[in-house]
Amino acid sequence: MINCKTSLSTLLLLLLLLSATLAQARTCNSGLPSHLYDVNDNLSLGAEFRAFYMGASLGENMPQSEDDRVFKNNYALAARAMLDWYIVENLTFLFEGEWRFKFPGWEEKFARHNDFRLNQLLLEYDPEFMRLIAGVQSVSFGSTALLDQVMLGVTLGFRFESLTFNVFGGVANRNAMRNASNSMFMAYTSYTNGWKLVSENTWENYLAGLDLTAFLSDSIRLNFLYLLSWPELEPLRSHSFAINFDGSFFENRLSTIVEAIAILNSDNKLMPALVVDIRGKLFENFWLRAGTALAFNYTEEELPSPVFENLSWGLIQRFNLHQGKIARLGVNWQANQYVNPFADYYMAFLSKQENDGSGFDFDTSDELDVGVEFNYQKYYKIKVSYAGMNLFNAPTSSHMVYLALRIILGGQFND
Repeated sequence: MINCKTSLSTLLLLLLLLSATLAQARTCNSGLPSHLYDVNDNLSLGAEFRAFYMGASLGENMPQSEDDRVFKNNYALAARAMLDWYIVENLTFLFEGEWRFKFPGWEEKFARHNDFRLNQLLLEYDPEFMRLIAGVQSVSFGSTALLDQVMLGVTLGFRFESLTFNVFGGVANRNAMRNASNSMFMAYTSYTNGWKLVSENTWENYLAGLDLTAFLSDSIRLNFLYLLSWPELEPLRSHSFAINFDGSFFENRLSTIVEAIAILNSDNKLMPALVVDIRGKLFENFWLRAGTALAFNYTEEELPSPVFENLSWGLIQRFNLHQGKIARLGVNWQANQYVNPFADYYMAFLSKQENDGSGFDFDTSDELDVGVEFNYQKYYKIKVSYAGMNLFNAPTSSHMVYLALRIILGGQFND
């Protein structure tokens, strides 16, 4: 008879190996959890098909820039599947994985164009007052400026009438980090490479923390986070604290996110940051969005800190707190239940203190996204858009065309 302790150790080792070997590509957003088909009382299935096209003419100072500015064509196909198995009361097994084909492909992969990613593989015990999750899972917080990470570990949470409390801990690797609105764009736009500096070895990158959420009303909540980032590279280790206010007012005509962050790096230097995002309904079906993200008191050498910083504003560009100070302004018009035109503009002010403290280095970068989104009851979605970067500096300006198709295969929609 197999020893119970041995079996548990074997299962844990298998989960760890799967995490280390399969979580090899950046993630893309998915709507699967709310589109599950109930096969029976114990089993739910979901699936999603996605296709992307991006045509790009790149300016200078981009990772794949070329002197002749050749127009490049890129596409990717993805199929994502999810299984939710209610084993017994309050105990659930959840699997979510994705296969992708990408052209021109992942250079570092053994199979050049094909990629498989394990997004979730976990057991969840969820009685009335608590929640225990063990396995490959996602942890995030607030605006995700500080934490949006796939990890292998354990999360323990407790629920009260107007309060939730979670503690979590685990290991991760750089390839599992979430870093952009669409993973296909990373090769073109990722010049803020703090996430690349952590080790690929899952056993060398630890994270742990706790978060507390107080529900002040049905539409207003206050969140607190403490995060310990402990990768292999000692200069990137940090303690982070964040307070997030998230609320809707005036019958949901105005919503706002305000997030204050403080990062204590490995040299015990405190680096504060602030994220503000406001969305207001100007008139029927027409929304205006404005926001800013600000980081202070850092030098160029400290730009990669914190390790798990993942704020992703912009369709193409990974605008984030590493870039110092960011502003955004956008409009969104729900023309009817199927058609949704949008326009967004982002400006990053790349100001950082010189290492000798003598002054500041200053530069700017911008992005314009204009397009239209078509959807049918959120079961399928088509997005057509133009994205331009560094528009006011001709030698470095880049122009891109973006097409995306998402089809949700499932029997229910319960957002």
